[in-house]
Amino acid sequence: MQWRSICLLLTCALGAFSCAEPPPKPPEDLEALLGFLFEHTADEDPSALALGIEELHAWFQDEAQLEAAREGFLINTLDLSRVTPSDFPLPEMSNSNLQGVSVVTKSPYCVKSIVGLLTWEKFGELLDSFETYKRVFDLDSTCMVTRDCLMVTAESETRSSWAGLIGITTSYHIDFRWVYTEVGWALVHRFWLKQPALGDSFGVKMNANYYVGVTLPDSEREVNEPSPALISAANGAFGLSGDEIERLQQTLSQPGSLRIHANWFDVDTGDIPLEDSMIANLLVQQQKNDSESHDSMITSHSSPGRCATTESSSSSSMEVLSQ
Repeated sequence: MQWRSICLLLTCALGAFSCAEPPPKPPEDLEALLGFLFEHTADEDPSALALGIEELHAWFQDEAQLEAAREGFLINTLDLSRVTPSDFPLPEMSNSNLQGVSVVTKSPYCVKSIVGLLTWEKFGELLDSFETYKRVFDLDSTCMVTRDCLMVTAESETRSSWAGLIGITTSYHIDFRWVYTEVGWALVHRFWLKQPALGDSFGVKMNANYYVGVTLPDSEREVNEPSPALISAANGAFGLSGDEIERLQQTLSQPGSLRIHANWFDVDTGDIPLEDSMIANLLVQQQKNDSESHDSMITSHSSPGRCATTESSSSSSMEVLSQ
């Protein structure tokens, strides 16, 4: 009877596995892949998300593709048709007017350091571009640094100056999630505007905003001379000198974290004559500035999750990738 019971149990288990659907295969196209990651961020089973991150990692092993992404480019409209978060539904709206941008940055810090900064309760105090920045987490967010929890969500209320000109108050839902992959632990950071936000002048209105970012371990890379387009983009984003651009190239050549950002938006600029392409350029520049600022914050403040920088010894550099 014992052997019959064991055989019956194995038969049922095998039958259950044979009926279960495998995780969806992530697309190979970067634009579709970024939408795939946005879609699957909060899946109960992280299998699809892990596969998508591994595909993303593989995509950026091509140096020409990485160089193009560091300059920033337009991406296709985000498909929200399969995104159905249960606790925090997406706003009911058409996504036909969404435009997207993507850009890649490199940090000298490990993924855990980025997680520690972004989920830090004092993070908003370091942001000089916001008049107010308030977040309420569903859990004590310090559990993310130790990976005692693998996901936290937050609701935020912020007031800032859109395009540096128009005061605007916004409400966002935010997700942070650790995902284990074949290339190590990665962070997925997703947020969306919960309802349209009116600017305080010129008839500006932000109808929608969706973001997904992936931070993953990145090893040393062989770096060529920066392209003229990258130099132009860096000058536009930071106003960098040649020495500072060389520093960015040096960061790319050392261990750290690769940060892939995708941002979709629908903004009515009202009386301000800004084309979508101009808004896209502003968002690319803002994302580069923000990433550079995050590295400076980690350098200058005692944020959680600190780990070795690329300026440390070789043994410490290995720690950067192992976090």
